[in-house]
Amino acid sequence: MNLIEFFEKIPKHENDIVFFDIDDTLLDPYTNKPIIPVLDFYKYLVKNGYNIAIITARANNELNYKYGSSIYGKTTTNRYKVIG
Repeated sequence: MNLIEFFEKIPKHENDIVFFDIDDTLLDPYTNKPIIPVLDFYKYLVKNGYNIAIITARANNELNYKYGSSIYGKTTTNRYKVIG
């Protein structure tokens, strides 16, 4: 069973949130390109109204911000908080 099939079988609640990391989860750190099965799962979650949080140890700079939002859309950057 893949993640989409799993999420189809469990009840969704308004406050559910799914966390992603950038490197080795959303992006291949060697190519800096999206990992397609994860991108597909991410799109499924967005389409179905899940809250999504993206965490990373990448530097907080405009280049990383723009690159992430260009791939994963504004849903990843509407509300963010830098911790640390």
